[in-house]
Amino acid sequence: MSGDSAPGTAARVLLIQISDIHFFEPTDAVLKRTAEIAAAVQPLLPLATRVVLIVTGDIAQSGKSTEYDLATSFIHSIAADIESRHGRPPEVITVPGNHDADFESPRARIRTHVLNTLKSGHASNIELTDVEECVSVFDAYEDFAKKVETGSAIKHSPIWRTFEIDVGGKSLHVHCVNNAWSCELRTAPGSLGFPTKLHQQCADPTGALRILLMHHPAHWISSHQYREFRRFTRECAEICFTGHEHESNAGANRDSETGLTAYVEGAVLQDRHNSNVSGFNASLIDFEANNIETTEFAWNGTAYLATRQPLTLSLPNKANVVNLNPEWQGFISDLGSNVSHQGREHVDLADLYVYPELEQQDDSEENPLIVSSKELSKELASPTASTLVKGEQSSGKTALLKRLYADALERELYPVYINGRSMKSSSDRDLKRLLERSINDQYAPDSASKVLQAKPEQRILLLDNLDRCEFPDRYMSDVLKFFDRQFLKTIATVDPAFDLKEALLTADFSSLRSFVQMHLLEFGFKLRFQLVSKWFGLDDRAKRSEQEAQHADKIISRVVGRGLVPSFPIYVLILLQSIEVGRAGELENSALGHYYEYMILQALESRVRQERVHEILNYCSQFAWFLHSVKKEKVSDKELRSFHAAFETKFDLELKFEDRKRMLLDADLFIELGDEVGFRYPYSYFFFLGRYLAKNLQNEETLGFIKRCCQNLHVRENGNAMLFLAHHSNDQFVFDALREAVDSRFAETAPLQFQQDTEALDKMVDKAPVLVFNEAHTQVGREKAQVEDHDIEQTFDDAANGGLESGIASDEQRQALQLLAEVNGLIKGIELLGMAMKANFGTIDTDAKQKLIDSLFKGGLRGLRVFVEAFSEVPDHIIAELGAAIQELSSTNTIDRERAVKVRIFQVIGRFSFWFIRRIGSAVGSKSMAPAIKRYVDINDTIANQLVAMSSSLETPGRIPFDELQALNSRVSKQAFAQSVLRYIVFTRIHMYKTSEAEKQQVFQELEIQISTQHVIDYKTRKAKRLTKT
Repeated sequence: MSGDSAPGTAARVLLIQISDIHFFEPTDAVLKRTAEIAAAVQPLLPLATRVVLIVTGDIAQSGKSTEYDLATSFIHSIAADIESRHGRPPEVITVPGNHDADFESPRARIRTHVLNTLKSGHASNIELTDVEECVSVFDAYEDFAKKVETGSAIKHSPIWRTFEIDVGGKSLHVHCVNNAWSCELRTAPGSLGFPTKLHQQCADPTGALRILLMHHPAHWISSHQYREFRRFTRECAEICFTGHEHESNAGANRDSETGLTAYVEGAVLQDRHNSNVSGFNASLIDFEANNIETTEFAWNGTAYLATRQPLTLSLPNKANVVNLNPEWQGFISDLGSNVSHQGREHVDLADLYVYPELEQQDDSEENPLIVSSKELSKELASPTASTLVKGEQSSGKTALLKRLYADALERELYPVYINGRSMKSSSDRDLKRLLERSINDQYAPDSASKVLQAKPEQRILLLDNLDRCEFPDRYMSDVLKFFDRQFLKTIATVDPAFDLKEALLTADFSSLRSFVQMHLLEFGFKLRFQLVSKWFGLDDRAKRSEQEAQHADKIISRVVGRGLVPSFPIYVLILLQSIEVGRAGELENSALGHYYEYMILQALESRVRQERVHEILNYCSQFAWFLHSVKKEKVSDKELRSFHAAFETKFDLELKFEDRKRMLLDADLFIELGDEVGFRYPYSYFFFLGRYLAKNLQNEETLGFIKRCCQNLHVRENGNAMLFLAHHSNDQFVFDALREAVDSRFAETAPLQFQQDTEALDKMVDKAPVLVFNEAHTQVGREKAQVEDHDIEQTFDDAANGGLESGIASDEQRQALQLLAEVNGLIKGIELLGMAMKANFGTIDTDAKQKLIDSLFKGGLRGLRVFVEAFSEVPDHIIAELGAAIQELSSTNTIDRERAVKVRIFQVIGRFSFWFIRRIGSAVGSKSMAPAIKRYVDINDTIANQLVAMSSSLETPGRIPFDELQALNSRVSKQAFAQSVLRYIVFTRIHMYKTSEAEKQQVFQELEIQISTQHVIDYKTRKAKRLTKT
């Protein structure tokens, strides 16, 4: 398909793309618009050296010959009109779509059988004979293509042809791909496959430009093969034209490992439901200007007109493709754990990766700078400084380097990964050999030479476990200088203990001073929720509900929020997997301890025979109590041996010390630092401490410890010990101890009722401030609510554990901190008692259950009264402080400004009160507890109890109980403060869970919550120390 170029004309080709025509009958409206299509592109025709009419599938409606007869006449008519305008005939190239398959063909049944067989294997390995059978339903299309296409193509397979067109001396390669070959009558996204191995020769890099035509965009390919297919097509072409979606679009994407790709998506030329919906694209490629200019045209009833200004993009360079060795590709894509997903056969790192945050160390800055590690990725190709990332074990350091490896390939760089453990020598010769060996291990033979010969500015070094190198520390700077000459930059990882090495050793670490020093942070709630959302988005079989992800996120936030489980992604994934295992049950009824137990048993499962598990759990429980007794987190090897011998004697066992120690280290239950051994993570210690307590409730020493814990629940360690005791035991003594911990706090204070006891707050404002729900910022609202809850909880926790003690100068401030500690202990007690009650709801009789609910409700509302009164006693101080926050208020009227301050105070106290109510509701809230809660509130009918019950019922997804809500709103209509709290409860429920539009409108109308495009809630959490006067 070649021809002479027009004399004096630049090398430009005009690609007129029509798609999704769906010819069905002679009365199809688009048959009469051929002249209008040609007329629309008239302004572009004089600019073009060559014109190519490309048709990207769904030419027919059902693949019948009669439909292609219409299409043949249609294409010939357009081509003739373009020839009359341009002076030479256009080239015509087509690809089929799913509607071009005739599923009534005699061979369709055999084809279906072949497809069902192929589904059990990997699409990339499909044999040519299978493909030949499956394309039999496209016979009518093939006859049509022979009639309308010009020139001849190189046929690589039944589903891949390549045309070559000369454009002013430039060679344009057009790959025509039938990626609908495995379609069925009803084809779902992510269900198609493609035999990439049959077409490796199609990635020919010759030609000035390569374009790819296919009907389905890449995301219609099976998720198991998607990245492979996307990478392969990018190796074959710089621009991809597709159809099927019926929406015109154009732009550019960066594909993993292969760089930039331009894409043009075709509009529907004939919509079967509305003949006036019709459009097409025209793309002018200028080889000299090195760009592509795409114009979208749409039918206006009489003509096709441009819908907007043309989109101009630079032509992508040919993909700088390098191939990795399969084993190394497996390492880079491996998740780094045995976490499995029930909706996926295999889960890769890229499926779930969320970039962690990094805290930059800079002594010149008063506040640390926190950035996303994605910034490291964005700057890979920039000549910025090297980076040293410090992170705990299992924090995700290696996963970060794996992700950066893939990102570097995407940015057409050559990454090289080296593990510090492999660095035995510091000599230049040995380092050179190590570098060459690493490149040859990681890259396929055809790519390794390219990487070895690349300039330093094209290579990135990813140096893992730099602190594990075996050469003397004094040679560190020489080693880093060697690598600095070989690479654009280095990103290295070390353990946080490396800080001590730098500070204490006299070795030469001067080269590290040029590195940006970063600490890898644990996941905060935003990143956790991103990971949870990715997890629930993996299920190929069915779309998972948003409520499931939100509910799982709540559980995980509660687990990691106690500081027992590191909030590193691997542990979040383990928690997600454990949640999935119990998915058939009601998650809200699962005690938190079960998730920790799952992790521990999973760690032991592959290393210990089932009959030995109980003894090992006992061993660890005894060791936890031993650590508590000697008041140490870790003990020396000698002390561990002494404990081991005592355990053998106590339980009449013979155990090999070294074998037991090694097994517990390998299971990550124990950690050895120098000569000391202890539990690797706090959750393991407290889990086993709670287990020991549960097994020794008749021991006076144990009982005394439990009582002291309950008296001081505001201390983290005590609360954690009781959390796991409640998990391991349902003994009445445990219930009584926890109930006493709640009942004894503020025992002389009456519970807040939200009746006459909140009149002072009601008088602050004329009516409850209006809430405005912003439909467009639902996710922002969810994050805002999470931030506020987190800040409030952190305030109490800090107060209880010394976090607010700096700068204390007065007795009054110390009293405020003591108050906060007591409130915190009360909240912890409510959580623990509620957890124990829900875990055993089926074995607690009615009277006992009512008494427990009574303790929970009254205890929380007593704490709320203390808190509200503490605020109310210092209005002058708060007003003075908040006055500065509303300087931007336009009115200078004193009354207006004073009212604005009071409204702000009202909102702050309301938000804190809502937090209290919600914590009580969450402690008791579950479907199983709903009847008991209703019974209690019916007997103890106060507004406060009704608010708690409403909060409890809205803690889980489901329909909002509108009748109860309406009755409660009517009851509080004259009490601004209570109504404000009720609005917060419902407002948060709407933000947190998906709600139907009808239900949302009904609720908003009842509560007078406005819907707007502007989010006017302006609330900022105040630190608890501001409760005191200064």
